[in-house]
Amino acid sequence: MNKRQMIGAAVFVMALEGIIAYGIMVYYYPIPVLQLSVFIMVSIMLGLAAWIGYSMMTSKPEEKKEGEEGRGTGETGGRAERKPPGRD
Repeated sequence: MNKRQMIGAAVFVMALEGIIAYGIMVYYYPIPVLQLSVFIMVSIMLGLAAWIGYSMMTSKPEEKKEGEEGRGTGETGGRAERKPPGRD
């Protein structure tokens, strides 16, 4: 096995050990482990949402390129009007 495969095998084994350890902890201490797990998951999701919001808030507005003015602001909502097939 090459180095990359060895690292992959180590990650695989550690992940399985983590699943087993988590199962044992949930069996012996169900309420605190589940509370902590949910708290961590919610914190990660809200942290990601905060990071996206911060990135949007602090980014510079995009400048329009030539030939793009008015794009997406027509009465069709930015979609091109399509004619039925066979009719020109």
